[in-house]
Parts: sequence; structure tokens; C-alpha cells
Amino acid sequence: MPRLPWWAARLLVAALPLPLLLSCRSRSAQRPATAAPPWLLERARQEAALAAHSSAFHDFRFTDRPLPADGRQPLHAQWLVWHHDDAARGKAGKAGKKMVLAGRGAAERTTALVLELVAR
Repeated sequence: MPRLPWWAARLLVAALPLPLLLSCRSRSAQRPATAAPPWLLERARQEAALAAHSSAFHDFRFTDRPLPADGRQPLHAQWLVWHHDDAARGKAGKAGKKMVLAGRGAAERTTALVLELVAR
């Protein structure tokens, strides 16, 4: 496949994060916790009002709760399996390589689609 012109590569780099940014905007009208002090609830109301009028994409939620650590234990356990078991590590490596190879050429296909849309 021929090499992309510099402007097409930049267009691709600029266009690829767009779906991610568009998906970050929250559509829920979730209310903050009612156990919070009144000043915190007022601050949450002010921030939500400012965010609603902002032209920037955001997913703002005012909270003082700690983040859950749900995923840490299973991930650590899997890393330990891969560290100590050569066969499991090899199998995971082959599966990862297969996935990467299956997606090979995606940048060129995406660039072709973007160029087709730009040409219209």
C-alpha cells in the first residue's frame, strides 16, 4: 500500500480520537449523594450548571467517594499465573499475537474511509 501524504496522516491522527471524545459525554441526570454537606451539594449544582452550558466535551460527576478496586485482585492473579506458568504465558502470547495480526491494516482501511469522506 502506498505511503500516506503528510496531511492525510495528520487528518487521521486528528480524527481517530473523535469517537472517543464524543462517547465521554454523560447523558444521565444522576443526582449527587444526599448525605453530603449542603455546601458540597451547592457546589455540585453549580458545576453541573456550568458543565451543561460548556461547549467542551466532558463527563463531570462531583463525588468524594473512593474509586473501587474491583479489578485489581483478578488482574494480579492472572499476572502471577503468566509469570510462573510458561505454557499459560505462551498460550496468552499466541492469542494476543493472533488478535494483533487480525487487526493488521486497520489504519490503512480507516485512512481510506476518512479520505473518501473528505473527498465528498
